[in-house]
Amino acid sequence: MAMNFEWFVDEGKVERRSPNVQLARGLVDSSQDRLQSAREYVKRKPKYAFEDAYEAVIELIDGLLALEGYKSYSHEANISFLAKLNGFTSVEIENLDRLRKKRNGSKYYARTISQTEAESDMTFLGDIFSKVLTILKQKLVSK
Repeated sequence: MAMNFEWFVDEGKVERRSPNVQLARGLVDSSQDRLQSAREYVKRKPKYAFEDAYEAVIELIDGLLALEGYKSYSHEANISFLAKLNGFTSVEIENLDRLRKKRNGSKYYARTISQTEAESDMTFLGDIFSKVLTILKQKLVSK
């Protein structure tokens, strides 16, 4: 990722807002439901399961942003925010950004995603999801 989070703020792709604990809690619930559903239908609809697993991670990052007083209008900004946090390697960030591009290809350009591909990507996304959820829950306890 070439852009840092502050660039997205300066460009208006992320707005400063009041921290919103309720929104963060709601996004935790929503993202957990989305990921669980994706896991249940990956064999029947791998493309949509992959997209939903990716969206679940983005929703959780939105929750972190809400707690910090931000609203993002860019998945790239979400990923750059995650890159600022301790606990994520450059390889994980680069892989998540690769999956952002893959999801865009699937969602906007009708790229197909096989069940094997979806399951593999969803394993990675599940790992990232767990790490983000842990950070978010720790922050919620202190709010």
